[in-house]
Amino acid sequence: EDQIISLLQPLGLLPFLRHLEDSRMRDLDNEGRGDSGGDQWIADAFHTRDMVRQSAVDGAQLIKALQACGTGTMDRSDGETSVSCDWDNDGTPDIGGPDVEYMALGGSLGGINTAIFAAVEPNLTASVSIVPGGGLMDVGARSPLSGVVEAVPGRLMSPLFLGYPTETGGLRVTQMVNQVKKMSEYTVATLDVVPAGGRVRVENLDNGEVREGLIADDGTFRVGIPADSPNAHEKRHIAGMPDAGPDLSVTYSVPDNADLGDYLEVTIWDAEGGRVGVFDTFEEEVTHEAVTHPAGSPLIALSEGLGHIRSTPDYRRLVMALAMVTEPGDPIAYAPHLYDDVFPHMRGPVNHLIMPTPGDMIVSINTGIALARAAGLVEWKETDERYGMTVDEWLIDRQVVRGLEEHGPWRDAEDNPVLFDADDLDDDSDGLGAPSDDPLRALLETESGVSGLRLPYVKTSGTHGFNLPNPSLPFDIHSFSINQIARYF
Repeated sequence: EDQIISLLQPLGLLPFLRHLEDSRMRDLDNEGRGDSGGDQWIADAFHTRDMVRQSAVDGAQLIKALQACGTGTMDRSDGETSVSCDWDNDGTPDIGGPDVEYMALGGSLGGINTAIFAAVEPNLTASVSIVPGGGLMDVGARSPLSGVVEAVPGRLMSPLFLGYPTETGGLRVTQMVNQVKKMSEYTVATLDVVPAGGRVRVENLDNGEVREGLIADDGTFRVGIPADSPNAHEKRHIAGMPDAGPDLSVTYSVPDNADLGDYLEVTIWDAEGGRVGVFDTFEEEVTHEAVTHPAGSPLIALSEGLGHIRSTPDYRRLVMALAMVTEPGDPIAYAPHLYDDVFPHMRGPVNHLIMPTPGDMIVSINTGIALARAAGLVEWKETDERYGMTVDEWLIDRQVVRGLEEHGPWRDAEDNPVLFDADDLDDDSDGLGAPSDDPLRALLETESGVSGLRLPYVKTSGTHGFNLPNPSLPFDIHSFSINQIARYF
């Protein structure tokens, strides 16, 4: 921070740094520091929905602020006044103004936010969404991105009770729970033997839910259980912490862990059906979200969760229900209003470029194409003469929508699995050997201008977006994509 200050202070930009530090992030797990973006993508679909919608409100407010530049005055650090937003004091605002054009550009989460912002902000001339996705729960349920995995599937599947063989030939039993953007794990009990082929049962003593699982030959097992537990903020009140957060030098606990979570019981049997043990207390002291649970205190759920098994019908039904909740903040619900069913307050169809990258799994490519399809950029009714089928069918047939090169069918000259290059923006000059047909390069002309779908092919195995320019490449798709956006604007 000292180095940043030394760079910004001579330029008079220290207030800008202080502005950035004045953030909305909160301490969500009582660890004494803010969790930036900790509640952006979470299993609470209502909250995630509103976080995405809030970004559109923030963007609209920013444009209003920028449009006000040059229409008033501001106080300068030397005590003088100048035209608002005129930091070099030349009489002209350095940014913004009521008569300039405004563009929006975002990538990944920014691409998702921009896709909504573009549909509702009438003062945008053009906008670009890089690697966006439509269908927020599809993104959340599929993404391997660290933080999302823990906050969405992690919350839906936990609390988890896990078994691990120890180096001494015993078995360690742990409880794994979600903690904002990570999973935290705590020892519950240790056994002297591994009851291979046995059975484990977890019972929630408060709600009556029971889940069972088998113990593998190596002693491992995993059992999830639906359970309630107060969030970190609620624990402050229960454990007597200050409202602003815990004093990390103080130990906070509650007798018998009362009101800190559902009471749980774990029972383990061996392969012959003999009961190995019943565990309803913590074997050792654990501290979670600044609350200490002493050794011997009742076993509770340390964080709330739904205890689902992944890929089961119940899990899938839940994800679909959550998708209905997020719909009012989902780009795919706004996409039809970009060009055709334009909102009444808009000035006409939006100029918007959608740029997913083939093989993207972070914001999975199928959700990027779904967004373009919902916007009307991917034809799904009329046959395209180039392909003898609709564009939608062609993207599915060429495995662009699936985006998993290892499952085929495409191979390069050296028989390595590769993705299909739908747009062939390099005109087969990048040396990657990817197969392609007539380039798609979807365009849509409207009374406002032109919109489109572009699929920059960065890597044969897929990637999340493109990078900084790399002139050493036979065809620099990174420079091309950046300049294509500039040209579009």
